[in-house]
Formats: sequence, C-alpha cells, structure tokens
Amino acid sequence: MSTRKGTIMKDPRIHAGKTIIAGFGNARMRELILKGTGLACDMPKTVSCGCGRRRPFAMTSRIPAHVTCLACREWAAAQHAESARRARDLAEWMIRDPEGSGVTKLTPAGLEKLAAEDEAAAAAYT
Repeated sequence: MSTRKGTIMKDPRIHAGKTIIAGFGNARMRELILKGTGLACDMPKTVSCGCGRRRPFAMTSRIPAHVTCLACREWAAAQHAESARRARDLAEWMIRDPEGSGVTKLTPAGLEKLAAEDEAAAAAYT
C-alpha cells in the first residue's frame, strides 16, 4: 500500500493549478501579503489542480503545451471558454445599456479582445 505522499511523487504529469485562470497565483499572493504586512510568508507547497487533486506547485504549469494531465487540460479549456462567454455577455450588455455600466476602464472592444484571448487559450488546451 502506497502512502499519499508516495503517490504524489510518482505522478509524472504536469497539472493546471486552479489559480491559473484567475492569474492570482502563489507568487502574486505572496507579494500581496509582503506589501500589505511587510512579512514574508511561506506559501503552501501543494496546490489544488483542475483534476481535483493537490499536487506540488512545481508540478503545475500555466503554459497549455506543458500541461499533460488530461483532466486538467479539459478543466482549463472549460474555464477559459466560460471566461470568454462571460466577457462577450458583458460586452453585449455594455453595448445595450451604456449608462448601466457606470465609470469603468472596460470597453466592449476591450472585452471582445479578452474573450478572443480566452478562446485562443481554450483552444490551446484542447
């Protein structure tokens, strides 16, 4: 019977960490805590992945071509596709009701660009 830690070390696949989509990964979180408190902290050594497992941070990647876990690839593609859909929906809403969006730096054209980038990322994972 293998231990949980032994199972993690035997997994040769590269995973997609769940913070990949938000763009707010461990390094950025550490920087935010450092700037806010002046204290350096140790971040967790493992992260939640799209496949539902926790894996060492070193076994994750933000580059679609590097992710070899099929479940993580499917999850990341779905997340990017959903993000693109939401950006397009928001752009349509801003066009229909320009007064409702208030003061924002986002524009429908900018949202369309973000949607196109997310669609390209989703395609890269499939």
